[in-house]
Amino acid sequence: MRTGPSDFLLLQIEKSEAALRSGVSDTFQFETRRQIVNLKFLRVCLKVIESPMDTQSVFLAPQLMATRKRFEESLKHIRSQPGGSEILDQRPKVVFPPLSELAKYPVGTLANEYAKYMTKMNLDPDVYDVDYDDEVTYVFHRYGKLHDIWHIVAGFDSTGPGEIGILGFSYGQTKSPGTLLVAVLVLLHVLLHNSRELVKYTDALIEGIDRGKKTDPVFAVDWNKYLDRQVAELRSQFRVKF
Repeated sequence: MRTGPSDFLLLQIEKSEAALRSGVSDTFQFETRRQIVNLKFLRVCLKVIESPMDTQSVFLAPQLMATRKRFEESLKHIRSQPGGSEILDQRPKVVFPPLSELAKYPVGTLANEYAKYMTKMNLDPDVYDVDYDDEVTYVFHRYGKLHDIWHIVAGFDSTGPGEIGILGFSYGQTKSPGTLLVAVLVLLHVLLHNSRELVKYTDALIEGIDRGKKTDPVFAVDWNKYLDRQVAELRSQFRVKF
């Protein structure tokens, strides 16, 4: 039985999609399709507020609100960074070796630490893979692939505060409204379900933003070239300040 707010929105989505299939004017189709996107966006946001561990919704929410206009400032910021324009123009697919190969690197290297982190958290490196055909969708692809690499380099663990901290770090690096959106949704979850932790989460977000701003730009970095480097060395090289 559907009883929650997200279930109500799902019902409205199904009704709108049924209306499209029934055959309507072009004008009505345009308005209905836009309504469906808005309803899907609201539903996904509610799902994140209900459960920030719903990784599919966490990653989908920013994509549903993404337009060129909304991401214009973020794209300009990325292009202002070393290698930023080239990476957005060329849009190379981000691919890392299998975790089994990365685990063979010496302890303390980026490759080994990444493999240990992904294995410990039972994470699939391809879970955030996004097909892309323009700058905005490429940002989602690249961020999804680098999210856990940044966890390690930026020094944020996988706890709740650590996750919102890396969202803040990502915003400090890219000015992406998508990461800020998810951070706000997570804070709403904490406010509603565990308000005593709100200050801790807010502090972690602020620390993440500050750390992201102070760290050298890392969005365009080809991390495959640094897999054999010690994490401590990389933090020093990119000036990650704790």
